[in-house]
Formats: sequence, C-alpha cells, structure tokens
Amino acid sequence: MPQRKRYNGRKRYSSPDMNFHMPRVAKSLEFCAPLRKNANVIFPSAGITATPVNTPTFSWEGMELSGSNQYVNYGDLTFLNAVSAFTIMFWINQDVLDVISYIFQKRADDSNRIEIRTLVAGDIIFVLNNGGTKYAFFDLSTLVAAGSWHHMAMVFDGARTGNSNRLIVYVDGSPVTLAFAGAMPATTVDLAGEDAIIGRSSRSFDGQLKDWRIFSRALSVGEIKACMHPTT
Repeated sequence: MPQRKRYNGRKRYSSPDMNFHMPRVAKSLEFCAPLRKNANVIFPSAGITATPVNTPTFSWEGMELSGSNQYVNYGDLTFLNAVSAFTIMFWINQDVLDVISYIFQKRADDSNRIEIRTLVAGDIIFVLNNGGTKYAFFDLSTLVAAGSWHHMAMVFDGARTGNSNRLIVYVDGSPVTLAFAGAMPATTVDLAGEDAIIGRSSRSFDGQLKDWRIFSRALSVGEIKACMHPTT
C-alpha cells in the first residue's frame, strides 16, 4: 500500500517504483501502475488486481509487449463507467509505427467501449463509443519516431461544449489537432462488469509502456506537465 505523508499540507504518494508529488491532483488519482518490474497497481492497491497474460516482460524501463497476444487485465475499473470526465496518461515507446495495435480497452461491444489503438495509416485513435461511433484521431507517425519514449494524455470532459473541448489529447505536454468522427458524448458508456486491459489478446501493442495513471477529472495542461516530471 502506498504511504501517505503530509508535507506543507500536501499529499505525497510514494512506493519503491515511483515517488511523485501532486498537490492539486492527488484527490482525483484513481489508478497508478508504473509497469516497472511488475504489473501491480501502487495506488490504490485495495480492490484492483493486476493479471498479466501471456507473460509480458517487465524491467525498470517499463512493460514490453510483443505485438501479438500479451496484456494485463485490471478488472472492472468502475471510475470509468458512466462518468463525465477522466484523464488517462502514460509513457509510450512503440517499436514499429503504422501498424494496428491495441494499447488500452474497456469494452462491451463495438458500439460501447473506451479504447486507444494505433492504425496502419500511422494514426492513433481514441474511442469513446456510447451507443454509436464516437472517436478522435491524429497521425502519430508525424510527431514521434519508432523506438523513442513519449508522454501521452487523453483528457475527457463531457461538461464542455464541442468535440475539441470535450476531448483533448496531449503528446509530451502539448495539445495535438484531432480529427473527429461523431459527437463526443456527455458521459462514457456504463461498462460495469467489463474489464480494463492494457494490451490485448490479439494485435497487442508492440513496444514498451510505463507510468499509467487514471484520474477522475479533466486535468489542465499545467497539471499534465507536472505529472510528466513529478517533484520527488
């Protein structure tokens, strides 16, 4: 269980794998999995079980997936079900660009899912299907090179108006221009009972992932940058 201490009225969450300082966003942190040496969640540890499938490789650099059938199942992350806001952030190092690969998904069927995946055209797609087709995408291959680390954040706020305000994606702390299909929903679909998975049983991500965090609100760009390079 992560230790909680007070420093000048601020919460500090620490573990052998990660030590970060989040004065404003600590309350909304729902999930933290460094993916360094193991798949365990360090915050919160209660109620979330990590189940690696088909032996992903873990090191101090992160979790390596082979692009075939490796993944980690975290069960039903209830704080993503029928909610009006969240932020998902992680570090990504893709071995080969321009391929179909699944990074994250929580889904009931094609029309009801939250998903992040890459496509053969170089795009990366962020799916928020709530009874229909609702997603955004951009050409990742124009911003990053294969074999290099980059920070990514998906920020959803259904209380805002318009696609470009409801869903914002940041790469290395800078917002990217998204193309949209369908209208971004006011809330995510209720995916109660559906498991959240990093990777996939087929066409899994090919490369390394680390420092996954999920927050229960839409973080600002300043907060995202602070999480990219936390104060220890």
